[in-house]
Amino acid sequence: MFRFLFILFLFTPFLAFSQRPGNSGNTPKGITGTISGNIADSTSGESIPFASIGLYNQVSGQLINGGISDEDGGFRIPDLPAGDYMLQVVFVGYAVKEIKDLRLTSQKPDLDYGTILLAQESQLLNEIKVVGQAPLIEARPDKIVYNAERDLTTRGGDAADVLRNVPLLAVDFDGNVSMRGSENVRILINGRPSGIFNASVADALKMMPADQIKSVEVITSPSAKYDGEGTAGIINIITKKKSIEGLAGSVELTGGTRSNRGNLNMNYGKGRLGLNASGGGHYSWPAEGTSNFRREEFGITAPSLLTQDGFNTSSRLGYRFNAGAEYNINGFNTLSSSISFRGHNTDNLNDVLSSYSENDIVEEVYRRTTDGFSHRLGWEWEGSYRKTFVKKNQEWSFAFELDKDDDENESAYDLTYALPLTQPNALENNIDLGDNIELTMQTDYAHPIGEDVIIETGLKATLRMIESDFSFLEYNPDLNTWVEDPMRTDIFFYDQDVYAGYVNSNIQLGDKMTLIAGLRMEVTDLNGDFKTFESPFANQYTNYLPNVTLSRKVGEYNQLKISYNQRIQRPNQRNINPYVEYNDDRDISYGNPTLGPEFVQQVEIGSNFFLKGNMVNVSLFGRRTEDLIESLLKITDEGVSETTYENFGVRNSVGINVFGSVAITEKITIKGGFDANFWSADGFFEGEELTNTGIDYNGRLTLTWKLMETLTMEGFSMFRSPTYTVQGKLPNWVMSSFAIKQDLFKRKMVVGITISQPFSENRTFEKELSGDDFYQNNTTVKPVRSIGLTLGYRFGKLEFNERSGKKKINNNDLKEEQGGDSQF
Repeated sequence: MFRFLFILFLFTPFLAFSQRPGNSGNTPKGITGTISGNIADSTSGESIPFASIGLYNQVSGQLINGGISDEDGGFRIPDLPAGDYMLQVVFVGYAVKEIKDLRLTSQKPDLDYGTILLAQESQLLNEIKVVGQAPLIEARPDKIVYNAERDLTTRGGDAADVLRNVPLLAVDFDGNVSMRGSENVRILINGRPSGIFNASVADALKMMPADQIKSVEVITSPSAKYDGEGTAGIINIITKKKSIEGLAGSVELTGGTRSNRGNLNMNYGKGRLGLNASGGGHYSWPAEGTSNFRREEFGITAPSLLTQDGFNTSSRLGYRFNAGAEYNINGFNTLSSSISFRGHNTDNLNDVLSSYSENDIVEEVYRRTTDGFSHRLGWEWEGSYRKTFVKKNQEWSFAFELDKDDDENESAYDLTYALPLTQPNALENNIDLGDNIELTMQTDYAHPIGEDVIIETGLKATLRMIESDFSFLEYNPDLNTWVEDPMRTDIFFYDQDVYAGYVNSNIQLGDKMTLIAGLRMEVTDLNGDFKTFESPFANQYTNYLPNVTLSRKVGEYNQLKISYNQRIQRPNQRNINPYVEYNDDRDISYGNPTLGPEFVQQVEIGSNFFLKGNMVNVSLFGRRTEDLIESLLKITDEGVSETTYENFGVRNSVGINVFGSVAITEKITIKGGFDANFWSADGFFEGEELTNTGIDYNGRLTLTWKLMETLTMEGFSMFRSPTYTVQGKLPNWVMSSFAIKQDLFKRKMVVGITISQPFSENRTFEKELSGDDFYQNNTTVKPVRSIGLTLGYRFGKLEFNERSGKKKINNNDLKEEQGGDSQF
């Protein structure tokens, strides 16, 4: 009944607005417009990409909006009310260009200025550098924006390669993402969630080509309009998407020693209609590695030792396709819809020799060969309606999203025993079939009060239906058939419904200060059961999540801010799935369906400033996490390692983040950052009190050298310290890469070479865990060096026009799974 009433209430604004005549009696004076154009060299006529653009109110001189030109020199500044403007264009090595008397009226709200020519200048003024370099990293009251399209070292790579360069973020070798020492981040694409991240963030990032990413937003203090999940913060990946008139597209091919990738993108615009489509795939060559495992148990039972040595081979094939449409009904109403398909296959072959002993007596020696295969196929359909009004910043929207995933994970085991002599060999098969459906509906409304206050409110319902059909089969040679083990076979049903409402305010306090404050309420309704072993469970909880951010502008570009927010972290699909994954008969892992959410409080103080074009940002934060969701290991009396998830105790963290950009010369720029996180955690597991403290730190450094107008070279290096849990530490990660890019044919074609890890062919990763009665060490060696050649070509003519539809769904409400294959 609650679900029915909430969804009915969700649709009420839509019904109300649909009964209105829709501003038919209002004058069109509130229609917003657009200023667009192209930036080019006055001598050669070639386009100038990444030029800084600022738009000012011509009467007051106040900065209204800005940005940078794209790779073709084009720019577009949307959502401008009628009035008179002054445009300033700045680029290193050129004189500042100012264009005055740009007038927008209700009769002519859009202005295409055409080509703006910049003249080269031998001496640069300080103020030119300030404006020209700032767009590389933008610090706003509620987020940090990294303009990834200027990153050469990631060309031919994937989204994980891009995120390694982003301030505040750390990405390890497997693609696991953390922010300020915590992996509890929520990743959005164009401001909305994607089912691609539901099972594994690491897998999803491998499917996204770096060339399609325009920028990355890091939101450390999300406001109430965002879901309460992502306790460390939110990462919003903005893809390259252009509103054009006519047909244009691009194709890019990358071939390398580790992976290969191909992408095709098409955009078409005519009048009020815009269409886009893209597709691509990638294939990773089979990679070989080795592993060494050692576990010592010295508890109250007989002391034991388990050793395993082996090698493995893995390969991956991924593919994706999406298409979208956007239609402006008129100046106030916009419809948009898109559909996407995705999939990937992963093959793993492991061959391990194991030895198990008790009291220094060898009891078991066996060889285990595992042939693993995982396949995932999913699709996502979304649609939205956006309505603007005569009053500036007044807006209402409704959006829906339907997402479905089908997963298959299968592992075939071949066990050959040398000891004991009486132990027969065995063939086993472990299968998990997942079927997940997610429906989201959301409505949002923004209402301005005067010139300085905007009130935002909204409702959202997210309904998840998860099914896991898992089975374990053993081959019976006497019957010459596979026999199902009923104790390890069942179907798990899990429903998670989240209903939310929020109110948020954005208040301008004079010319210098901005206050963002809000409150979000979320109601979570859980139900789960098994088909055979009936053990139903249900839970419902309500959370009230406040947020406050106060920022002050100091001078023209510098900023100070302080924020406080509360957030929660629900367990993800992998955390709760009871499916048992048999890595080995003496090493198993499974989820915990009775897990509760984490609860987080965080305070942040930050500052950013510019000095002669050099930008530095410093922030301090404190975080307290209660009912921490932690992966924990225990050893059974039979000598079996069991890994599962528990709500474990409390974790307190304090940290510092520093990053910046320095222009050494007109052609050389260095950017980098450093993060440190000091933490302590304590709690109880299996009746034992566990405590630990540690320091997690990471850093990154990028040097860009513009050798010629069309030739650029870039080097990148990063390091990540070992990360610690209450039971041990996870591996550190160090990498470096070099890239060079040559633009050809008036920037229509690009050729690039990227070398990753040139100084080491392989890298060793060591993971350690320990408790009162055990010590475990797992060392793996993986190939890391790669060389790739990228060829890209852009075609078609771009004429920029404004189509103002925006994506509205933001599902930030599950603990992200950071690695491994999907279990649903």
